Amino acid sequence: MKQSAQKAVELRKKRAPVSQSSRKDLRKGNAKGQGSEKSMHDVLWGIVRQEAEANPASAVHRAILSGVNVRAISPMARRLDIAAEDLAGRVGMSRSTYHRKAQTGGTLDALGSDALAKYAALFDKAVEAFDGDADAARQWLKTEQPGLGNRVPLDFARSTVGFREVERLLTRIDYGVYA
Repeated sequence: MKQSAQKAVELRKKRAPVSQSSRKDLRKGNAKGQGSEKSMHDVLWGIVRQEAEANPASAVHRAILSGVNVRAISPMARRLDIAAEDLAGRVGMSRSTYHRKAQTGGTLDALGSDALAKYAALFDKAVEAFDGDADAARQWLKTEQPGLGNRVPLDFARSTVGFREVERLLTRIDYGVYA
């Protein structure tokens, strides 16, 4: 019992906490990895990686609630191969508000941040379902799918229920049960 408690204390000491300056950088949009073909965490919240290693869901949850920088929309739109203005609309922001906040470094509200995280998660799930082929994942997300009643997955995922259906369909594809 004592040994496991000591190991837990040692692990906590080794794990470097996220500094206040790192959190400020996150809010300003200076996250590392934006625009690359990395996971959702790298694109949206690169700076919280150290904290996320201990509890990824908790770190992402806090980042969503505190508001993701609007500048995270552009790299995510590039990953999806859609216009940044289109993605901004999908997360509940008008084109003019998107451009204004992108210039000033504003943040999305919690709902917009959550929607952006959902689109990032869908992309990651699609890449996984297509064995790491990001181009195939992009194409699939933008093409009408019979499993969704001939609707486009990115459009269908605008609601929580639609998002879950797209996620279920990707899971079926991943396991080879498309029909």
